[in-house]
Amino acid sequence: MSSEYIEHVPTPLLEHLVDGQWLPLIGAGFSRNAVVQSGELPPDWRNLGKYLAEQLPDFDSSVGPLEIISAYEHAYGRNTLVDKIGRLTRVYDARPGKAHVAFAELGFEKVLTTNFDFLLERAYETTGRPCVPLIGESQLAGLSPSHGPKLYKLHGDIHHPGNLVMTEEDYDLFLSRWPLLATAITSLFISHTPVLIGYSFDDPDTRQLMALIKERLGGLSRQVWSLQIAASPQEVARFERRGVKVINLARRPGLSYDEQLRRFFSELGDYWRRELLDGSQSTDERVKADLLVPAESSVTCYFEVPLDSVAWYKEAVFPVVEEAGFAPVVASDVQTPPGTNFTKGDALAQRATILVVDISSEAGMQYAALAALKRDVRNVLLVRGTADPVPNILSGLTMLVRNDKNADAFQQAFRDWIFEFRDKALESRRSEAERLLEQDDPEGALISAVALLEAELNRRLGQPKSSLIPRPNPTAWITSAVEAKLVEGRKYGELANAVKARNEAVHRKVSVHKSDAVRYVKTILEVVGQLPPEEAAR
Repeated sequence: MSSEYIEHVPTPLLEHLVDGQWLPLIGAGFSRNAVVQSGELPPDWRNLGKYLAEQLPDFDSSVGPLEIISAYEHAYGRNTLVDKIGRLTRVYDARPGKAHVAFAELGFEKVLTTNFDFLLERAYETTGRPCVPLIGESQLAGLSPSHGPKLYKLHGDIHHPGNLVMTEEDYDLFLSRWPLLATAITSLFISHTPVLIGYSFDDPDTRQLMALIKERLGGLSRQVWSLQIAASPQEVARFERRGVKVINLARRPGLSYDEQLRRFFSELGDYWRRELLDGSQSTDERVKADLLVPAESSVTCYFEVPLDSVAWYKEAVFPVVEEAGFAPVVASDVQTPPGTNFTKGDALAQRATILVVDISSEAGMQYAALAALKRDVRNVLLVRGTADPVPNILSGLTMLVRNDKNADAFQQAFRDWIFEFRDKALESRRSEAERLLEQDDPEGALISAVALLEAELNRRLGQPKSSLIPRPNPTAWITSAVEAKLVEGRKYGELANAVKARNEAVHRKVSVHKSDAVRYVKTILEVVGQLPPEEAAR
């Protein structure tokens, strides 16, 4: 996996990312990555001041942009200033660039911005997970993360001119005018690591943020970082003199800043998802084992369903999934640090063999549309209610209708679909353990082989009809198979040893010697190959 860009990020800062402790702060420079049909890109602070100064007769344009903006308001009034800034910053027609979309896909639960535009909101819409803009103080409470990422618009936006922070007076009165907002932001600075994106020290926003941190927290604040591309030693020194460390990405010739940032965020997301699952915990035996094998060897079936439907799916559908030899999982089955729920769900969905999405909610509909564009649609199953409308983008996907009054019909339809998929994937699963041995991954090979054995015995011995009945463990499956004369008794000891070695690898992180893995895998594949057909075993 590429690390061309994130190699510039210090290891402790990457650890904070994995733990869900980054707090991105998005500034005006990031809007320069927008896409416009024609004309100029949204300006940074310096050029915004320059454009406004041209319309101020006999005005010294060498002063800072904040003074120019204040003078423009004094000369022409607040409404004219708001309208002018809206047009100059291309608020109404600019579209998010590749960097905006890649950032929105990262899965941060809280993002701060001082920008007036709607580029981040539009970027989040394209990901299938719309954000929740928070403007002023009245919206600070009452929203759970399940509603979407929270986008704190510290300086308002063009649609809320009363909340805009643009002039010297606005900046001077910010703390007294919005004390609750300032307190809420300060608390985030205590628990999170601020990372500035799209800021320079010419921005009054940067100075205000640093002043807020210094005034409210003093030495209690976490280290503040700033993401830059090819910053000069002088620029780096200016940041560091004010207590800000710089992540300085090297300039890549031939690539736009938009493309470089897209690649950086893409690498960052890959790293976050991988490391998050590597350090996660699960009480489900099969899911815990599955997380230890490469994603391409996964046998999980990930359910993206509303929280109030999880219990129904676990009772009515999970036993069918297990009977087919897959490991059903919802996000709550895997424990990760606070602030990582979106990233956890994305990571589980990306590595899953099968993705089931309930589109009875608007969020599910958006998630399904995105999933359809990103992965093999043969592995995606949509579930809708009897009256749920279906947008055209989803019309080509396999879809089942859920009727709680007739759960048996849904279960049978689901069984038919997943068993057909299982039969097509069976041959590749049988060769997976050998492939992992060739890649010098003895632990992954053994885990994959035991999962295959469990699935094959499950097919022939049957699965509890309810998820409330404990699922047999691999050793119990082997014992039952020997008693049913599906497996020779002399193979029991070697199979039991294979399961024991697999359990130690999963629960205690004990390494498996390659020669042992080769022997165990060979035995398991021989046993699987000698099993009678499924119909004859029942």
